[in-house]
Amino acid sequence: MGRTGLSEISSKATGKTNKPRRAFKNGRPSEAGVGSVLRTIYDQTVKETVPQEMLDLLGKLD
Repeated sequence: MGRTGLSEISSKATGKTNKPRRAFKNGRPSEAGVGSVLRTIYDQTVKETVPQEMLDLLGKLD
């Protein structure tokens, strides 16, 4: 993934349009930059509600 890709993911994940902290060091993703993006994406995913269609399907398994 290029520099733009990580920045785009970070912007979408955080909802911020400003650049994330330096995500690349010597042309490679820094651990802090990647970790920050992954934490943000995980936090947003955990906050999402389960769609009713999925709950209906799970209910049919009982």
